[in-house]
Parts: sequence; structure tokens; C-alpha cells
Amino acid sequence: YFPRCSLKNKIDFENMRQHLYIAILAWLFGSASVVSARPVVRSIRSAHEFDRLLKKHGEETGLPVVVDFYSDSCGPCRMMAPVFKKVAQEMVDKAVFVK
Repeated sequence: YFPRCSLKNKIDFENMRQHLYIAILAWLFGSASVVSARPVVRSIRSAHEFDRLLKKHGEETGLPVVVDFYSDSCGPCRMMAPVFKKVAQEMVDKAVFVK
């Protein structure tokens, strides 16, 4: 619960996006590309589904899994969602993005 979500957020989201993008590129440097028809950002509904996803990509594809732990009631989480989706679109063949 974030009691001050209604206040103006002081986080510089553009700067955060750039840092996230750089971190992902650093993580992926030198990894092989894998193309698939999966959604850009997958929605995970259970711990079992999350565990299966981690196992699959850990054993089969080797792609890193980038997770957005969010809450619909959190203002900063909702503000970050479009940035997360944009980075996911840019990195669609380099990583798996879930929330």
C-alpha cells in the first residue's frame, strides 16, 4: 500500500528507462537471438506459471526473464508500464518480459 501515490511522483522515468535499457543490453551482450510468436509482455497469473516460464527459458531458450512486479493500485507502477512495454518491444528477440 502506497498512501502517497496521489502526490506528484519525483522519479525521472526517462532516466530510469535509459538505465533499464542499458542494464538489459549489458546482460544480453553476446547472447544468441531467438525469434518467437510470444506476446511482447506476458501476463503471469500464478506462481506455478512463473516457475514454468523460468524453467523453460533457463533450460531451452537461454533468454533472460525480465519481470515487472507491479500493482494496479500503485501510481508509479502504472506510469512505468508503457516504458516497460516499449523496452520489451525493442528487445523482443533478446529477452522475455513478464508482469
